[in-house]
Amino acid sequence: MSNTTQSSAERDALLGGPSRPKKRRSWGKRLAAVVVVLALLALGGFAILLKIASAVAPVMIEDAAARAIAGRVEVKRVSLSWGGPQIVEAQLYDPLNAPVMTAAVELDRGLIGLASSPSDLGVIRLAGEATIVEQSDGTTNLINAISSVPNSGAVSGAGTAGPPSSQTLINATVVLDSIRA
Repeated sequence: MSNTTQSSAERDALLGGPSRPKKRRSWGKRLAAVVVVLALLALGGFAILLKIASAVAPVMIEDAAARAIAGRVEVKRVSLSWGGPQIVEAQLYDPLNAPVMTAAVELDRGLIGLASSPSDLGVIRLAGEATIVEQSDGTTNLINAISSVPNSGAVSGAGTAGPPSSQTLINATVVLDSIRA
């Protein structure tokens, strides 16, 4: 036997058979692998978007409240979910910076549901604790905290939005769930 034949026979004996050329993967398997990788990246991206939005939302809520009401809102926690619920925990202060209310607001609809039907808010649950104090002028610290800021552009009163065709109707059920005063 020649040297080449002997080496080939030894290799076949060690590897369990004659060497075969490697099979190339089909395009279908490659495409499936690419689709799976892209799907995993998309899911990871959506999860990261929720984390970023949950981190940015407190500042946005506090800024919007500062432009709209005389008191101050301090957001403690925001939890957003694609499927629901959305949770915001916050503290309301009066214009003199005294605490008025600690509240947890839970919206049972997910971000996907809100995006598909923004006027349907579903069930809104409000829970918390309030310290309501009557002022010498007959108002309360709560009324003073949520009153409109002068020249804020906030709508003061119902029916000032124009013709009925331009108004947006919102569908929601509000549940007061263990409010302590």
